[in-house]
Amino acid sequence: MILKSFDEQFPHLAGVDTCKICIDDGDPEIDGVYEVIDFYCPDPDCDCQKVTAILLDSDQNPRATIAYGWESYDFYMEWGNDSKTSVLLPHGFLDPLGEQSEQAPQLLKVFSKMMKNTKFKERFKNRYNSFKAECAKAEEKAPRDNVIKFPSNKRR
Repeated sequence: MILKSFDEQFPHLAGVDTCKICIDDGDPEIDGVYEVIDFYCPDPDCDCQKVTAILLDSDQNPRATIAYGWESYDFYMEWGNDSKTSVLLPHGFLDPLGEQSEQAPQLLKVFSKMMKNTKFKERFKNRYNSFKAECAKAEEKAPRDNVIKFPSNKRR
C-alpha cells in the first residue's frame, strides 16, 4: 500500500497546520527543529490505526522515517501483523522502507517520548480519523462506470 501525506489529502491545510519538534538537549548531532510530515494509508477499508512520520531537518532533508501505532499489541495482532511488528508499533520503530540518517535512532527516541504526551498523540489520531473519513467520501464519489463486464459463459 502506498501511503499518502495528510498535506496531500488536505492541501488547504498544508503550511497552516504544521507540526515541528524542537530538540535542545545540548547534542549538536540532533539539536534543531524538525518538521513532521505525517503519512497514512488511503484505503478506506483499512483500519490500521497508525502513522508514518518523516522528520525533516531545517534544510528539508529526511532524517528519520518512523512507523508508530497508538493501539495495543493485541489490536495489531488481530489486525494481521506479525508478532514483531505488533510489539514494535505501539512504541514506534524506524521504518525499514524509509530514509534514515545516522541520527534516526536518537530521533525515534525523542518522537516516541513525545507520543507519550496525550495532546501530541491525539493530534495524529485526529488527523488519521479526518484522513480516513475523507478517503471514504472519495471512495463513495468514485465513478463505477469503469467496471468491465464479461460476457456470460453460457453453453450453447
